[in-house]
Amino acid sequence: NVTGGAIGLFGRPFSSQSVSTLSELFSHVSARTESFQFKGLLTTGAILSRVNAGWAGDVSVLGASARVEHLTINELTCELIEATLECRVDEQPGQVRFSVGPGNRLEGLTIGGYPVRVVLKPEFSTTHPFTQMEATLTESLVSSIECGYPGISITGNTLAVPSRAKLTFFELKASQTGATFLALRIGTPSGDICCCELQATPALQSAAAME
Repeated sequence: NVTGGAIGLFGRPFSSQSVSTLSELFSHVSARTESFQFKGLLTTGAILSRVNAGWAGDVSVLGASARVEHLTINELTCELIEATLECRVDEQPGQVRFSVGPGNRLEGLTIGGYPVRVVLKPEFSTTHPFTQMEATLTESLVSSIECGYPGISITGNTLAVPSRAKLTFFELKASQTGATFLALRIGTPSGDICCCELQATPALQSAAAME
């Protein structure tokens, strides 16, 4: 299975028009909404998600991407957020490969009028034998974050705004059961708002054969 969600609470899209899900090979699905708002909490311009599944020779390939334009949540604004995730099974026999990027973008992000500069690595991939994916790998695509907002704290790929929100940028979690790539997670008292949440759950038939 492969899922691309443009915007929602963690694991739960706000609208069916912002999420695409696919469980069949040799096909693709996309969803688009020109503008969106949710209970006075946030507004966006166009939101888009795409997923695809197929074969490249003997390799099973799952892909997902999502895009959010003109996001506003209280004093946070962002012109563009975009993320991509790809999963390849048996590219090397008995192995699964998860890749993020190229194509990840974060543009025009501000908090309270202060620009936030997030520098991203061009791409990241990890390849593991099925039998060695029991633990969850967590990897960020962020090289650095800069922001002049008073009192802000930055640790790795997270940015905390005092008494307001915690932002987590471009984080990949991968295990034997699949991978989740999240471009932006905003922790607020109302819940975690997620932008461009992508998931891939490969069918690891070869894992049983290896045991």
